[in-house]
Amino acid sequence: MPPPLPDRYRLEVRLGRVEGVEEWLATDTVLDRPVQLRVLGPETPPALREEYLRAVRNSTVAAHPNLLSVFDAGPVLGGVFAAYEWTGGTAISHRLAAGAKASPAEFQPNAAGLAGALATLHEAGIVHARISPNTIYYSVDHPAKLGGVGPPDEESTFTSDVVQLVNTLEHWAIGKTARGLPLSELVDGIGPAIDDILADAAAGQLTSSELAALLAAAPASTAASAQAPGASRVGVWLTTALIVTAVGLVGMGTLLSAGSASPPPPPQESTTSLTTTPLTPTVTTAAPPSTVPSPKTVAPPVPVLAAAPPFLLDVPVVFTLDPYGGGGEMDHRLGFLVDGDRDTTWRTERYYDPLSLIKAGVGLVMTPPAGARQLELWGITPGTVYTLSWAESPNASLSEWSPVATGLTTSGAFFLTLPDLPDGSWLLWFTELPYVGPENYSTSIAEVRFWG
Repeated sequence: MPPPLPDRYRLEVRLGRVEGVEEWLATDTVLDRPVQLRVLGPETPPALREEYLRAVRNSTVAAHPNLLSVFDAGPVLGGVFAAYEWTGGTAISHRLAAGAKASPAEFQPNAAGLAGALATLHEAGIVHARISPNTIYYSVDHPAKLGGVGPPDEESTFTSDVVQLVNTLEHWAIGKTARGLPLSELVDGIGPAIDDILADAAAGQLTSSELAALLAAAPASTAASAQAPGASRVGVWLTTALIVTAVGLVGMGTLLSAGSASPPPPPQESTTSLTTTPLTPTVTTAAPPSTVPSPKTVAPPVPVLAAAPPFLLDVPVVFTLDPYGGGGEMDHRLGFLVDGDRDTTWRTERYYDPLSLIKAGVGLVMTPPAGARQLELWGITPGTVYTLSWAESPNASLSEWSPVATGLTTSGAFFLTLPDLPDGSWLLWFTELPYVGPENYSTSIAEVRFWG
């Protein structure tokens, strides 16, 4: 058992012990939300406890969507503790142990985000010193989060942090710790541009901010082919060569018979529409000409340092939308959403019955500064059913809001990359509220933040 902890935390499940730190899922009974507790007990030297607590406190000056947030920390009788946001408790090491490697679609955005989180720490003068599959947490309802900041040793530097991150990312992608062939040779869907970026970072030639920007600007990973994971691309190249040879033979036969054949008709243009959602633009391509051009050597894409890591925008303007009720929803608590204090919360009214039995919904309208690309909500109550919609004006009627996402919150962490739409306002519309106690269906949010 851990040392005595503050009364506000009720231990639920022991998650294990990682690098001398005991981890628990607990409930913050004051704010009624899950938290992850990390505890050093009496078996650790007092000097190490003090260094750990100092490192955790220092890390709170940095904020980033891919950085695990610290809610509380302090000494207790016989030890120290830190309370972190609960993200499902699934470290990358747990996923690897279950055989779950990163897919190409999730690898690149999370790799860029984690590098950005590390850059935020470095800008604050903090060396992480403990980056490994044990200190990065990931589940499907939030981006990968870097946690586990600890006291650095004499050999820890910003450069060693970057190398640790690259090694961890490669481990996550291929399920192995040793460097070998480039990732593009081992994982279908990861391009050669990523190989060059990671190789330079592993050699100590990139800072964390440069690594983040290059990963964000690199050509997006493509979907994996039917080829078995880890197979060499030699077979693909050989197949391509055979196809080119066959096309050349067909073209030669066409030229030899051109004297007796009638002239071919002019090529007819055709169009193909590719539409995935109403928000996705239609893609139109022209049909290829009847003659086959000679293959051309195309240089691989070169990453350009063009995209900056995400940055926190100024506080948004927020108000409630309750067209089926009294016109407001705990409006006197709205200031808590943007006060920077994660211990204060806005919440909906407390309903005696499920919300859908009472009215069609209730909403929160948020108008961020220009350039918002990502939405983050601190401490939203799990079990909340929502629809996120966009409108040009915050005063749009309910029918004028365009839905862009729906979902169910499964933890207190909420992070969503916004679609590419003009600057405007966002409506978080609740259609079902979780049951949080006797005659109490409600949801709470601690902070609303937008990132550019």
